Amino acid sequence: MAADSDDGKAAPLASLTPEWAKILHHRDSAVGKLWELFWGSLRITWVFVPPLALVAVSVLAFLFAAAALVVRILPGCGAVHLSFHESLSVSAGAAIMVFPAYWISAILCKILGPFLRRRPVAVARPTGAPEPGSRDPDAALKVSVSAALCEQLAKVTDAHYVKVSGVQDPVRVEPGQEWPLAPAAAGSDFDWRFKRIGIVLSGGGAKGAYQAGSMQAIYDFLAAKGALDAVEAVAGTSIGSWNSLFWLGGLLAHQANSPSPLETWWTSYSVDQLVRPAIPVLPGISTYIMSNEPWREEFRRLFHDAGAPGRDWLLWHMGGASDKRVSGPRDGYSDRIKFYLSRTDVLSGRLAFDTNNPMAVQATGGPTHDLDRGRLTTSFDQLSDAVFTSMAIPPLFPYSLITEQRGGAQLAEDGGVSDNLPIRLAASFDKLDLLFILPLNSSFNIDDPPSFLGTRLTRAMDVRQGMLERMALKHVYLFNMQYVLSRSRPPIPAFVIAPGQPLHVQTTELWRRPELRRAVFQQMYAATSQALENFFAPGRLYASCDAFRPMWQRQRYAPIAEAGYLRESIVDPGWEPGNAFDEEMRF
Repeated sequence: MAADSDDGKAAPLASLTPEWAKILHHRDSAVGKLWELFWGSLRITWVFVPPLALVAVSVLAFLFAAAALVVRILPGCGAVHLSFHESLSVSAGAAIMVFPAYWISAILCKILGPFLRRRPVAVARPTGAPEPGSRDPDAALKVSVSAALCEQLAKVTDAHYVKVSGVQDPVRVEPGQEWPLAPAAAGSDFDWRFKRIGIVLSGGGAKGAYQAGSMQAIYDFLAAKGALDAVEAVAGTSIGSWNSLFWLGGLLAHQANSPSPLETWWTSYSVDQLVRPAIPVLPGISTYIMSNEPWREEFRRLFHDAGAPGRDWLLWHMGGASDKRVSGPRDGYSDRIKFYLSRTDVLSGRLAFDTNNPMAVQATGGPTHDLDRGRLTTSFDQLSDAVFTSMAIPPLFPYSLITEQRGGAQLAEDGGVSDNLPIRLAASFDKLDLLFILPLNSSFNIDDPPSFLGTRLTRAMDVRQGMLERMALKHVYLFNMQYVLSRSRPPIPAFVIAPGQPLHVQTTELWRRPELRRAVFQQMYAATSQALENFFAPGRLYASCDAFRPMWQRQRYAPIAEAGYLRESIVDPGWEPGNAFDEEMRF
């Protein structure tokens, strides 16, 4: 799916320059913060005209009521004398005017919005990008590991086990159950091939710009290795579901001296192209305040309409016929990327999902299963509902009504309410051998406590989502324990990287300047590219899996070396190329 350069490697991201570091440093200065505040005020004033009108009318109503009461209590202060009941009636009438004021302003925004909204930037797939049906079933990510190094690491791991447990003689391994990662012969290289790769994308609102930069780096890394077609599954929730569409739609490919459609979209949209005030609502009474209809128009423009850049690949993955005549294997779903877009059942609180994998639908939904039954997604209407239900952040957006194949309907909202990092969706139904995990909230350390009501509430939401992500990361450890104890397969290596606090773009800050969004995109691209080289260094990669060897050989609990713990790379806000990462262990 990526365009290649003359030397056979994926073309580098053309727009990646040191300029992004200057933008982030300027953002942290006093002048930069004032400019961001001014810019944000302009964007918010336009998009949120109805709520602002509501506040203005409410203040005027309160002042009028207070003035009427003062005139009633102190007759000498004015010539108008109102009784208590008259003052109360006037105040109530002024308060009631709040609702018509809100509705009128919201209607005006809806009518005038399409005319005043900035024209979206054109997004097109690069010339020469692969067409649907061209996936190579034998593609793999190849990593060469020295046999001598493998033997050395095995001795270190065994020594660690003996030191901790006191057991000198390991239990004899039964035939056919040897440690599966041992090299074939001493002195030769061990070729480690990852043929079933999974990608997990968390929720995080506007922080999806960070995630998009990491996705682009992973895409270019796999393209350079000739392993793009080894991607087997993509799981996402909330903004991760939106970003997953770009991968599924083939919109991360790019040519030299040009950004990918993913980067173009994240660095060019305006907030009024995504949301607008909802109508009709009762302010303070309704369960939501915003509408995502403009964002749905973006979905249709990018993925649904005839000629949309991501339409053909999405049709292919959903099992439908592409608009173009394509050739290739069509044996069910084996040659297609499986997708899992999560949502939360409002009534039961269980995690549900939409997928193109019929086997996953059949395997879930039982009374003893913690996952609600998945819904098979085979059309663009179903896919649109799946994505925007997964992004229905309460209380910004309304509940969605999901029609199920077995009949009935389900009231659903944002998947991040119950699981903000759906690792179990990616790892439960496909026999993956490598995971790329991109959380957005699991690092939430700050230096100073929040000083305002709004920032405190935002902080509480970040901590909650972060704890959900940290708990989800434990699933990798538990899955690996299950595989090793049952001797069914070797452990799954997992690459994990996340932006560190304080973030330049927070969850609700869709209004941030395009230059700032481009800077955080490029920072995460550079950081992820560097982290990938570190992660796939032969010694570290093999050591992380070889730490499970004692448990495999003895069929009972054995200590796991520290190298086997899941490590999450944290990108500091001031990170620049060449800097080290903060690493946090998850187990």
